[in-house]
Amino acid sequence: MTPGRTTRTGARTVAAVSLAALTGLALAGCANGSTGGSDDSSDGGKIRVVTSTNVYSDLASQVGGDKVEATPVIDSSAQDPHSYEATPQDRLRVGEAELVVENGGGYDEFLSGLTSKDQRVVDAVDVSGLRSEEQTREAEDHSRAAEDGHHHDHGDFNEHVWYDVESMQKVVDAIAAQLGEVDQENKDYYADNAERVSSELGTVRDEVSKIGASGGYVATEPVPGYLLEDAGLHDDTPAEFTAAIDSESDASPAVFSKTVDLVKSEHVSLLAFNKQTSTGQTEKLRTAAQDSGTPVVEFTETIPDGQNYQQWMTENTQHVAQALTK
Repeated sequence: MTPGRTTRTGARTVAAVSLAALTGLALAGCANGSTGGSDDSSDGGKIRVVTSTNVYSDLASQVGGDKVEATPVIDSSAQDPHSYEATPQDRLRVGEAELVVENGGGYDEFLSGLTSKDQRVVDAVDVSGLRSEEQTREAEDHSRAAEDGHHHDHGDFNEHVWYDVESMQKVVDAIAAQLGEVDQENKDYYADNAERVSSELGTVRDEVSKIGASGGYVATEPVPGYLLEDAGLHDDTPAEFTAAIDSESDASPAVFSKTVDLVKSEHVSLLAFNKQTSTGQTEKLRTAAQDSGTPVVEFTETIPDGQNYQQWMTENTQHVAQALTK
């Protein structure tokens, strides 16, 4: 839908990412990973942090170190944050938390409904500054519609801000500031950790920008949009297809046919596939792309087991770079 697309061959020739640098960062990795859910209420005097997904518990753990117990409500790729329903145990954990970290933007509304007005909350969408005032008003309208029992989408705003590495640098700083207020004696410790993590994220950002692509992509969901755009690509996904997927329904035959034709064309550099929420139509779309030679890059909404955020984004960046050089 965006004019002036470049050919697939042209997009691939400009993918000059330094895979060696990225691999080094991934192997170095930070030892502080996300903490899975536990029924053990003993926190050993640590600050209790509850997050919506393991993306934010991982970052909170890296900033808080051994002084924080960060617990994600969702830490499995088998769970869909869009449709997750909070449990009584979730409500208890959130109520006991000294800090809550949520994505916001309508992504993890189950968590927003559990927090109290006087609770410390870091909202990644708000911290990112990516959403305009108009988009914020639209989101509030959609939220009210949801409370009335009507299905809603998220408007034109892409709420998957954790795929924007710069935004996560801001989130890391916000987490450090909040932890420093809870535990003022160790505020310098949190600030130093945040500075280290932010520096590592800066390395990832640099490698993403080095890809320097100049083509279009089609996505089964807009999850990796910020990363792909920072790599130089633009979103050619038909708006009607995105709207159908966002409303958890199939696209019309005409829209689906249009999308299939698009991924089979030379104007699209890759298909971004969210394997965490695949459907019959998205699987058919992947098959069409593979049959026509269009690279397919898989993405997830949560961090895979055994990785931290930096390693995960490094791997995603490598996959994009490799796809564009095929």
